[in-house]
Amino acid sequence: MNKGVFITATATDAGKTYVSAGLLKQLLANNICAGYYKAAASDAFRQGNRWIAEDLHTVLKISKANPRDCCVSYTYHSRVSPHLAAVWEQQPMQLSVIAQDLQKMKASHDFLIIEGCGGIVCPLQLHKDAIMLHDVIRMSGFPIVIVADAGLGAINACVLTAGYARSLQLPVAGFLLNHFDAASSLHLDNKAVIEQLSGLPILGCIADDQPVSLDLPYFFHHLSTCGRNTSFPYEEISNLTNS
Repeated sequence: MNKGVFITATATDAGKTYVSAGLLKQLLANNICAGYYKAAASDAFRQGNRWIAEDLHTVLKISKANPRDCCVSYTYHSRVSPHLAAVWEQQPMQLSVIAQDLQKMKASHDFLIIEGCGGIVCPLQLHKDAIMLHDVIRMSGFPIVIVADAGLGAINACVLTAGYARSLQLPVAGFLLNHFDAASSLHLDNKAVIEQLSGLPILGCIADDQPVSLDLPYFFHHLSTCGRNTSFPYEEISNLTNS
């Protein structure tokens, strides 16, 4: 079975890219053959005669991964939602291209991190042959992990995002709280209430200016036990992280 996780978020700037990059770095440090994939990225910058996705640049910089282990199917320079960038730049997306790239990355890695675009409700294409982000999530077959800012508003954002995913029968493994301050009563209360109201675990808390350092066995365990992903080979990966 292919192994991986789909990283989405409660908002565009919640920290998906930082978390994805940090998790990739941690997996590579544990000698796991891991890769990174994103269907579409906007806000690219020009390097020579090429446009480089800012998210991809960040992932490579933090994780030190080989560029061959990272893939973005569609890159746009406009700082807008991918569906609008695709129209403005006259570069429509094709689900078949996304599927081909995704399958190639899954086949060549033991674990694949897929980063979403924006929040979970993100159109990639709205005209003929409409594509929504949840189409890519479903295609991947991976469980979702939701990244959220730990501060004010986290409860509403987390519970709503998880509820939307569940309404589409997409498996949600839990949450990662970014910008978490262990000395903040608000952050600690948010953590407890999110778990209580959603029925889902907080899989990790990431403080500002600190590297991503998850409890990998705990993280993989919850990937294995959520939704339809019950055959996830947790012991196989967990043993690698403990060796």
